[in-house]
Amino acid sequence: MLVVEKISLRNGSEWDMPRIAHQTADWVCLHLDVAPTVGDTHENYLGPKDALNSMKHARLTRYELELMDVLWRLEEGTVQDVCNSLARPLAYTTVLTTLRLLHGKKKVLKRIKRGRAYVYRPIISRDTVSRSVMSDLKRVLFREELPSLMLGLLEEGNFTRDDIDSLKAAIKKVENREKL
Repeated sequence: MLVVEKISLRNGSEWDMPRIAHQTADWVCLHLDVAPTVGDTHENYLGPKDALNSMKHARLTRYELELMDVLWRLEEGTVQDVCNSLARPLAYTTVLTTLRLLHGKKKVLKRIKRGRAYVYRPIISRDTVSRSVMSDLKRVLFREELPSLMLGLLEEGNFTRDDIDSLKAAIKKVENREKL
């Protein structure tokens, strides 16, 4: 058991009252006795271990990635916010069920109750997910053959001069790293 003297929130507010927290090997939970604003309660505060471990065990479907993309852009959002921001119309209940799954089973979202609605926030970054997807592509489809993967990606893309310069710089960086 750990006593926390001060908690700083993303919005800049701080709580000075001691809170009690407990930690297991896989998660951290803070028990809060007051909320920062009226009607705002908190649950399922996840530590950095969850953010790292969640992508090792959970693979996201194309549909789940669509919802995650919206939340990465918005940084947080309710089910209605996600529905309104999707490129294609989806039923509210479909989005709700999927966000619950991403929160509860796949553990890639944090859920915070605000008033009557839950607000969802990603706990893994877009970069973490893209690395995981690329690793899967490399391992499963290209049998660890990096040149085949890279050539496949390059053949499919329409590149600007800036894109090509960035790719050249990345290759040069890898070459310099191998010289060391």
